[in-house]
Amino acid sequence: MKNKILIVSFNYEPWPLAAAIEIITNEIKSGSEVTWIDLNNSFDKILLFPFSDTIKNFKIKNRIKKKFLNDKIRYLNQISLTTDNYPKVQSKSQPYILNRAREIAFAELISILRDSSPCITHNKKILSNYEQVYIDTFNTLRTEVSTNLYSKVYIYNGRNVQERATWDACIEAGITINFFESFNENWTDRYFIFEQPTHSPQYRSEVMLEYSAIEKEKNLSNYHDVGNKWFTDRQIGVSQKFTKLQNNFQVKNFQKPYIVFFHSSQDELDMIGLVSDYWKSQINSLHLLIEILEKNSKFKLLLRIHPHLLYKSKKEILYWDQIGKELKQKFSWFDYLPANSDVNSYELIRNAEAVISCASTIGVEAAYLQKKSILLGKAFHEYMGVTQNPKNVQELRAILFSESGDDEIMRAFNASLAYGYFSEKGGNFFKNVSYSLKFRRRVYKYNDFLISSGIILRLIRRIEEFIFKNKSSFRQRRCANDCGLDTRPRWE
Repeated sequence: MKNKILIVSFNYEPWPLAAAIEIITNEIKSGSEVTWIDLNNSFDKILLFPFSDTIKNFKIKNRIKKKFLNDKIRYLNQISLTTDNYPKVQSKSQPYILNRAREIAFAELISILRDSSPCITHNKKILSNYEQVYIDTFNTLRTEVSTNLYSKVYIYNGRNVQERATWDACIEAGITINFFESFNENWTDRYFIFEQPTHSPQYRSEVMLEYSAIEKEKNLSNYHDVGNKWFTDRQIGVSQKFTKLQNNFQVKNFQKPYIVFFHSSQDELDMIGLVSDYWKSQINSLHLLIEILEKNSKFKLLLRIHPHLLYKSKKEILYWDQIGKELKQKFSWFDYLPANSDVNSYELIRNAEAVISCASTIGVEAAYLQKKSILLGKAFHEYMGVTQNPKNVQELRAILFSESGDDEIMRAFNASLAYGYFSEKGGNFFKNVSYSLKFRRRVYKYNDFLISSGIILRLIRRIEEFIFKNKSSFRQRRCANDCGLDTRPRWE
């Protein structure tokens, strides 16, 4: 009996679509019976980029029908799933689903606006839209997975509104779901299949440790070379762009030894659930850290704002700049570096006594540079032994004012190599979909089916993104200044 496989896709962005086609092709080759539900922009009444999305959706949908579909694939879309003669299954948990819809809609708004505290009053329309998208997607997928006995369901990532609705529908139907995802932005031609949610810290940690342990056993010398290369490439800006403008290696010579608090993008932590019940937000973690150092200012404290904050909402940038300035004025032993500072982050680590992070990969890189690395909150490397993870203020105080032994530092260093090795070599490489880089554009093809968007379409998209960003900035300034709903804590 053939395995019945369902894969659900929600957008035509190049990498997710390429990975979906790769998985579909592999399942067909293995003899599975494959259903593909294409819900690209389905149920969504508000397109953020209406012109470019409409053109892209039309062109790619036609390519899919002409170049990819065959009698081995059962292809469904919103129209075929919502016909009058299609069987309907009513959810038994409607009150829960309505509450869940509100929760997921707010998370989606955070992601879209890149703001950890968006105004609800001025975003009622889009929130209502996302709630309905969640409900419609949930009910549709609940019907499909209850009607057909699938042995395996694939979706991308599990983070956005429709992915979460599909995930919840599968949970209610008692069906196991697999998530396909990349581990980092440099996985351009490979993917990983998660058997648990992609944003589960413990699961991710276990995956990396298990994979790296096997590879380490095969070839120790190669394992070290590959792991070291991943960190070296990041330090020189080959595999990440955050530090490309940080050319100042003259770190301030504080009178006291210093520790660095590396800020992360709070909206991303909120969106993917990397928020600790105890440490809560970064501002709360920073507040608790300040209280410790007020009583024993053995160290200088340096707050390093993440360079990527420059691409977030203006309100978010102004908020963290205000926090940094207020703390610097209040405490002689405090300093901060804004997002546009040219001071090199890796040089800061090398000269620091300790590094504190909240989910950022910089915590792993600090361990690689053999510095005491402290994690306040949750992170994908949380269970790898890379960082010291205090559960409360008392444990944080003890870690800060105690010496880390050489054995402890080396254990963290070795654990960081496992992270680096997996990031460099892990996952499943595309075999059916080809990948190339042309004029700095990622191009994916399946036989003669071009998955990527052309230059003109990408130009239109950039224009729309610019317009959306400026409209959003205006709305956020209005919220911050007029409606009084910017409720994030200020430093007192």
